[in-house]
Amino acid sequence: MGFEGLVIFSIIFISYSVMAFIKYRGKEFGVYMTLGMTQKNLKRMVFYENIVTVGSSLIVGLLSGFVFSRIFYMAFSKVLKIEGLVFRIHYESILLTIGIFFIIFLFSSVLSKRTISKISVIEVIKSSAKKDMVKPRKYTGIVSFLLVVTALILLGNLKSKFSIEETLVTETLKWICPIIIVIGLYLFIGSSIESIKNILKRYPNIYNKNILLLNNLSHKLLSYRSMLFIVSLLIGSAIFLIQFSYNLYATIPTLTEKNYVSDIMFVQAKGYNKVTEVEVKNIIQKSGGKVEGYSTIEYIPVDEYKLIGKDRVSIFSTNKPIVSESMYNKHMNKNVNILPGEFMEILNPSSSSRGMERLPYESIITAHDNVIFQRMEQATVEFASVLRDDFDNIIKEYKHYTLKPNHIPFQWEPLAVHYYNSAYKSGGAYIVDDSDYENIKLTLTDRVEVYHKINLSENKDKYFNALISFLKDKNNLDDSYWNNRIYERIEYHDPVKQYINDLRPIYVEEAKLDPIQKFGTFFFVFFFVGALILISSGVVLYYKILTSIDEERERVFKMSKIGMTNKEIKKLISKELKILYFVPVFIGGFLGSYSISIVLSAQIVYDQIMVNTISMIVLYMVIQIIFYNSSKNKYLKEVMYKK
Repeated sequence: MGFEGLVIFSIIFISYSVMAFIKYRGKEFGVYMTLGMTQKNLKRMVFYENIVTVGSSLIVGLLSGFVFSRIFYMAFSKVLKIEGLVFRIHYESILLTIGIFFIIFLFSSVLSKRTISKISVIEVIKSSAKKDMVKPRKYTGIVSFLLVVTALILLGNLKSKFSIEETLVTETLKWICPIIIVIGLYLFIGSSIESIKNILKRYPNIYNKNILLLNNLSHKLLSYRSMLFIVSLLIGSAIFLIQFSYNLYATIPTLTEKNYVSDIMFVQAKGYNKVTEVEVKNIIQKSGGKVEGYSTIEYIPVDEYKLIGKDRVSIFSTNKPIVSESMYNKHMNKNVNILPGEFMEILNPSSSSRGMERLPYESIITAHDNVIFQRMEQATVEFASVLRDDFDNIIKEYKHYTLKPNHIPFQWEPLAVHYYNSAYKSGGAYIVDDSDYENIKLTLTDRVEVYHKINLSENKDKYFNALISFLKDKNNLDDSYWNNRIYERIEYHDPVKQYINDLRPIYVEEAKLDPIQKFGTFFFVFFFVGALILISSGVVLYYKILTSIDEERERVFKMSKIGMTNKEIKKLISKELKILYFVPVFIGGFLGSYSISIVLSAQIVYDQIMVNTISMIVLYMVIQIIFYNSSKNKYLKEVMYKK
């Protein structure tokens, strides 16, 4: 999909460039036609120009590709930490590139011919002066601004909510708010200056000093509304894509270290990994290492169901570890008191639900087989739930307990590594009263498991491999097990074999590579497409302003006739250009950063993400200032001096 998207984007962008270029050459074509050239002659001329442009671009592109592709491969493998990536130039890639260029060439040629065919001599000459003249309304800017602000606030509140059940209203608002924001921005861009004019009329001194600038801007923003709106969306999309991919990539080490509260963790379950602390320390010491920290947490994994309201139960069961309050207090150095019949939920700080509003809820814990799920589906009523009476009837043959939330319903704490597979689920837990834990343990003795958490000294890879070998021998496992790393998870058809293989210890250094190996290409494509869109937005803005040069010359001539000096005219035009160049940057920058703040709000490194995003916007602003100054000088030279 990424490749197809790039091809489509290239065709659309080049189509726009062709249209803008033809419009910019309007008077040139008009002169040719008045001298006797026909539309057929013009089409042939543009066709030959396209051949030269595409041909030279293809040659330069292929040569530069040969030169820089090896550097690109090296950077790609370095960033994504891919070993053994061999650089080769395949003839299929060259043919594909030539084929894409040929398609783009045909499309642009057809578009050029159609564009020239549809206009007359007079229309070609005046094409650069055509504008969308819609009369602005006084209060449209204010109303649209208020609508956008309201929609932004509502969307932010909706995204920060956490509830078991989504209502029709919240689901509808999540779709309506973005639509209001998009439409409101379009209306605001074209009508904002008119609203500002009406406000400034109350202050005659300010209004009279800036009346010419305000009138010109009101006309330009209205006529450029579509272009400024599109460029703003392009910039916002580019910032989101770049920062989304960069932040997820750049914060992986920090997120992993916050999630992995220990260097190594493994689970003792069903007779596997049954070792003592002394045994583990001895094997690591024999390999030359030192255990800097070792702790164990006993728990019972149970099936947990949330109560919805007073009479319904969610059919979605989660595997939740149950930990006694004494074990929790010992491990976390706390003094929490949980009353009988209550629980406190522990959530890992790296959980994706961090930052969302969590409402206290009652929970039913039990342990059952898969037959229960079939009964649940048959009794389902609405919102993926069953009536409480039906639920009690379904699980009556299984021992179960109803727990109410403690006065402290939940805590964000790193009790264990946030991780799950077919063997276990860790990270979160229910902390219950010691007496409740013992009662549950008597019923589910065979389900008791233990987290082993280890912190090591330097050269951790060596000691981890020693631990793997020791545990394989302890479990009587052959070489077909535990040969994979975290991001190389093997799928077995045999569930028992899958369970045993998933009991392999997890290791922080491997975990840092896991998301990079899984999503590295996705991050890279997002970043590349975002950069491409960002560059394209600048080109679109430049072309649009460039096509207004003829109209601007006429306006400069009129201003000089009423007595304005060249210095005053340049100052006025510079102010107008500054607003046209930076309005999309501010709007797009805000949209991009706001989207990032919503989508990645749950990340524990949220502050770092926002600093990175703002830094990128500042950097883009600096680049835009340089681009503005160079474009302004060329624009003023064309407008003021060219005859």
